[in-house]
Formats: sequence, C-alpha cells, structure tokens
Amino acid sequence: MVTMEEIRELFFDAMEKGYANPKAQKKTIAALPRSKMTLHQKDDLMLIDIWFTTNWSNKSFGSTIIFYKKNPVWFMCYAGEYKPEAIPFLKQVLHHSYSRKKWHGGRGVPSYHDANLHYANNQNRSGFEDFNGKESIYKMQESLGWHRYWGMSLL
Repeated sequence: MVTMEEIRELFFDAMEKGYANPKAQKKTIAALPRSKMTLHQKDDLMLIDIWFTTNWSNKSFGSTIIFYKKNPVWFMCYAGEYKPEAIPFLKQVLHHSYSRKKWHGGRGVPSYHDANLHYANNQNRSGFEDFNGKESIYKMQESLGWHRYWGMSLL
C-alpha cells in the first residue's frame, strides 16, 4: 500500500513541474473544451492536474488528483477568479512553495510580497489529509482575485 509520505512527495515533484512552471508541457483534453492539464507519473503513482477557463470571465476551476494503481487516493479542488495581470505572480508564489516542498494547503505560502503585489493564503484546515482555505492577490488595496480550495486523502 502507498503511504501519505509517498503521496506528498509525488505532489511536490509533480506540482513543481506543473502549472506554476513556465516550461511545463500543458495539454488539452479534446473531449473537455477549455481544459488544460499536466500529468506526472512515478511507478504506481500518478498525478493529474486539470483546470478550466472560460472566454466570458476571469473565473476558473480545477482539480488535482493523485492515483495509486489507478485508484484515486488524494485530491484537491480549487475555483475562483484572477485578473490576467495576477497570473504570473500567482505562478511565482506557487512555484516558490512547491520547489521548497512547503505544505500550505496545496497552494502558496501564507504571505508573499513582490514589488507592489501581495499574496495571502488563509487556511481553515491545513493538514495534508484534510485541508481548505482561500488565497487572494492584491495590488495595493485593489483585489486582483482569489481562489477557494479544499481537499483530502481518500485513504
């Protein structure tokens, strides 16, 4: 059987190479319009990160699922909206957390500043096996967007 530590290790390895990485190979699933995804496999473990955007707003949603021997064992869901100018900063914050293997509800560090941008991650529950929260990005006092997230182990 797989351990939580193995699942957690795969999460960080995959997410560091995924959405937040400018060199990531993002694919579209033909049967799912407006989808983007990254996939990472190691032995019997596989992580799929899939997200969706729309032409009609800045809103998006997605899900990160880890499978062991083709059975889902862990997941995270997220949804919200970000102005396009916030996305590069969001990716910077996420990559900062993932590359350091720091768990903050699967998202960025609790607080991060760069020039006049601020990222805040407010977690209600923060364990790897049961978590939720809301992240936000601000430019001065103006909100550039947010995402709610939650997830849990299925073991």
